[in-house]
Amino acid sequence: DLVRSRGLGDVYKRQPFVTAYTSAGVQRFATRVDAKPCGTCFAGSVQVDDTDGAIWMTALRFSGGQNLPSRLFRLDTNGTITATQDLPVGIAKGGMRYGGGRLAFVANQLAAGFTQTATGNDLGVIMLDRNGAEVWRRQYPSPVPGLRGIVGGLDFDASGNLYVATGARDQSTTWIRKIDPSGTTVATFMILATPPGWLAVHGSHFVHSAKVLGRYATLDGAPAWTYPFVSSTTEALAVDSQGSFYLGSSPSLIQLNIAPYLGGSADMSVWKVSAAGTLE
Repeated sequence: DLVRSRGLGDVYKRQPFVTAYTSAGVQRFATRVDAKPCGTCFAGSVQVDDTDGAIWMTALRFSGGQNLPSRLFRLDTNGTITATQDLPVGIAKGGMRYGGGRLAFVANQLAAGFTQTATGNDLGVIMLDRNGAEVWRRQYPSPVPGLRGIVGGLDFDASGNLYVATGARDQSTTWIRKIDPSGTTVATFMILATPPGWLAVHGSHFVHSAKVLGRYATLDGAPAWTYPFVSSTTEALAVDSQGSFYLGSSPSLIQLNIAPYLGGSADMSVWKVSAAGTLE
């Protein structure tokens, strides 16, 4: 089944909602969630529990130019909200991932609940169990001392290690931080020539996609291949059981490697790239 979330327009005062569809495209339910009070509220991430089909979604909340604590909702398979809790940070869009019975959240707008105050410590990670209880929280330094850190995608491997795409303001480099199940950083991999984007793990490899290129690498960081992408805003990344990955993007500049597939301008494009790095 497919689950998606988004924010409604001002007529609904920016109430986020979540919609679920069957694999045939038939809508199962559509539910609005209450994220107020906030000046602006919209949907962030959505994830599905692979044991009972429960759905988690985050609502991002802003007021007066400041991040408010993100709100986490748990819904059952009928769309009924069964639990709600506020998180201590403004989670980055796309900054939630479920895997192995745990929910991971990343943010670079740290608020209440993080006690470390060292300069440049801009990446916050909160780990919850599948019932919403906190397992641990950590704060990690910016990969470039003195520059504000930024975060992109995240995912788990089969051993429970968490991979987070991080970067620093005005730097065209991505650092993939590998964090073990206890919260300890065990490795950092560098990807040159692109800022942090979305990330997904499949088997013994991970894929990272951003505005400039996609990088397919082993879980030890050794690059397998790099694919040049159109200059775009990445909206989503997913990997299927065969290792092919799907990238949803909003093109801002049509380049030769994508123009033949679009037939002109487009608001959204979906790319399917094989595990061998070829466009399908």
